[in-house]
Amino acid sequence: MIKQQAFETDYGDLTEDAKVFASSLINLEFSDNQIYGIFFASARLKIEIKDRFGRPVIPQEWFCVPFERIEEAIERIKDKSIQSYKYDVKEARLIKVEETL
Repeated sequence: MIKQQAFETDYGDLTEDAKVFASSLINLEFSDNQIYGIFFASARLKIEIKDRFGRPVIPQEWFCVPFERIEEAIERIKDKSIQSYKYDVKEARLIKVEETL
């Protein structure tokens, strides 16, 4: 069972287990903000919902990204090539960024 008590009090707490799991798999050089706030920012779900008290909430950590692209991003983090890629929301894929001087 998912941490129901935590969900009732703090939505962010649900991600703590995932962060611990992810950091045990790979050496994270990117922070959550870099991965979610920057890399996948163009795919952020733009939705307003009401919390259990009826207050409007706009989730900042919900994205419309195919699971395969998330796995690919993880591989790019592991091989340290993530800086050479960007996420194209229209194509729903990672695209190698061409260096321009």
